[in-house]
Amino acid sequence: MPTAKTMKLVFSIRRIKTMLALHPPAAKRRAMALVWVAVMGFALIGFIGLAMDVAVTYLAGTNLQVAADAGALAATRFVRDTDLSLARNAAVNIAHENKAAGIPVSVDPGSDVVIGHYFRFAQTGKCGTPPCFLTNLAIDTPNAVRVYARRTSASPDKQVPLVFGAAPVFGVTGVDVTRKATAIISGGTGSGLITLDPHGDCALSINGNDNLTLNSGNGYTGDNAIQVNSDSDCAMCTSGASFNLTAPETNIVGVPGYCPTGNPTLSTYINPDSPAMPDPLAGLGAPTIGADLGSIPNGGKTIYDPGYYSGGLNITGNKTFTLNQGIYVLSDTGNNRGGLQTGGSSSLIAHNVMLYILKGPLDLSGSGTTEITPMTDSIPTGAPSEFVGISIYQARSNTTTSRITGTAGMNLQGTLYFPNAELDVQGTGIALGNQLISYRLSLGGTDNFTIQYDGRNPSPGTRIFLVE
Repeated sequence: MPTAKTMKLVFSIRRIKTMLALHPPAAKRRAMALVWVAVMGFALIGFIGLAMDVAVTYLAGTNLQVAADAGALAATRFVRDTDLSLARNAAVNIAHENKAAGIPVSVDPGSDVVIGHYFRFAQTGKCGTPPCFLTNLAIDTPNAVRVYARRTSASPDKQVPLVFGAAPVFGVTGVDVTRKATAIISGGTGSGLITLDPHGDCALSINGNDNLTLNSGNGYTGDNAIQVNSDSDCAMCTSGASFNLTAPETNIVGVPGYCPTGNPTLSTYINPDSPAMPDPLAGLGAPTIGADLGSIPNGGKTIYDPGYYSGGLNITGNKTFTLNQGIYVLSDTGNNRGGLQTGGSSSLIAHNVMLYILKGPLDLSGSGTTEITPMTDSIPTGAPSEFVGISIYQARSNTTTSRITGTAGMNLQGTLYFPNAELDVQGTGIALGNQLISYRLSLGGTDNFTIQYDGRNPSPGTRIFLVE
């Protein structure tokens, strides 16, 4: 019979065998551990390498985007210049100041810099489903530049190099990365027609079968636009059976800004959401009021000298009245015959003058000849030089609606300035000066109105910004 000591030894041996059967040897365990470490280590290295390549690619893309943005913004400053190589060179130079994947970004001025006209809003005959980017410069005046920044196999800088992907097991040495940016210019420093009302509906209202043409005159080749400062969604309104508007640009602060009815023909680019243009003559003061000379006409006279006329200028009949060069301050004694009024078949010849309407209406009408030209650089003795180039100036305190309803004999030159008054224009073949600035403007009838802008009184209003 086995002793207790023998039984204890048998039990211990069986326990060891059981444990050996249930658990591999330590060497085997160590080998398996090494296999798992190798597998997990390789996977971990792969994840780290992949993360590095993704980070390198993402950073290169960000750097290329910065270069494209900078190039587009720099180029757009010159997009209205007649020499478009200035825009292309600006894009190339500024983009090269940025680095992607360690080297300066190279932009090809021919294939990577695209100049065209960008439409943010629909425009009949041009852009049905905005945005549209048209690049036929023979037809469309450029207002935008699109710049591509590339690191591709076909670009001078080649692909973005990879770290992990370049390993022999994968053999991918690089990836193509391309970014683009488009910038546009809106507004302008020069405008032949400006309405100053900041919020009103139909601040520029055109009714009937009008033809409004805004040209550049006297050899001027810079900015030239219609500027509507109202932020109303109907800042410019047109109505009637037919209407023709011809202008290089029409910049409107409101969005969409233009509310047409009828059958308008637009030979212009409508640019809603444009920056407001400050009144270029906001700092213009008032002329000095001297001794009271009465009114025009006064007795049988038909030739008058400059000065203060409290009774204004009010002529009718069948005579020709001449105003000698200088400044005329025209007021109204309260009989509604003051201000500046013409009618009948009488003619008014006023060369080298400024007519300042202190009180009363402006009402130019009749079938006679009306010729008003501003003071030039050779101003009359004692006339302040700040009034050079301005032919009609309605006082800021005078909010009376002014009217021009003349005929083909109406020839107004210089700047027509109505800072706080609405101007209502009707007639046939009227030359509305070299620049027209009014608080509000209404054109009506079956008229042909022409403004020959010559670059006078520019006002900062240009804005350059990225659209994509």
